[in-house]
Amino acid sequence: EIKHGVIIDASKSPVIIGKNVTIDYGSIIQGPVFIDDNSYISQGSKIKPGTFIGKNCKVGGEVSMSVFSNYSNKVHDGFLGHSFVGEWVNIGAGTNNSNLKNNYSSVKFIFENPESPINTGEQFLGALIGDYTRIGISTMINTGTHIGLGSNVIGGDFQSKYIAPFSWGKKNKVDFDKFIKTCKIMKKRRNIDMSITEIEFLKDLYNKTS
Repeated sequence: EIKHGVIIDASKSPVIIGKNVTIDYGSIIQGPVFIDDNSYISQGSKIKPGTFIGKNCKVGGEVSMSVFSNYSNKVHDGFLGHSFVGEWVNIGAGTNNSNLKNNYSSVKFIFENPESPINTGEQFLGALIGDYTRIGISTMINTGTHIGLGSNVIGGDFQSKYIAPFSWGKKNKVDFDKFIKTCKIMKKRRNIDMSITEIEFLKDLYNKTS
């Protein structure tokens, strides 16, 4: 369903839209863009070239050169560029990320050890956001940020460029039982039950984090 006022520009590259997709009023989509089944593009969105949106996502605001895995939401205003978003991620209203350094130098990226950043050689690089992560409203995400699985990212000022898995804010760790309870509620809203196998897998990862 493509509502009134939508502009789809496929003059240079294709825009591919799956089944049961809704593109709401006044959105602008510039190819190449792929939007998979059952996803929703909110009113007035600007979906720019190089964007891939998976199944059952809700996406809005300004998005450029980014990948959304299945069941992830960024439905409100805010910018996301040159980023990868895992599954079951929720990005709060007004959240923005930087994808270009002020001095235009190559972006350094931290995989695990903050003391050993890797020079990617890329001028544009946003954020890698792990599965089941929730990002609070009006969050500022730095260039080349790595956010681990299951994190709850909150607080003013720019976030750290490396956020360990299962982080709660900047100093604490999530309570695993509360985390799983929230995940179950989140999946239930999509008529999906969380399997015992997945819970055990997540618990194993949780126990391996400091």
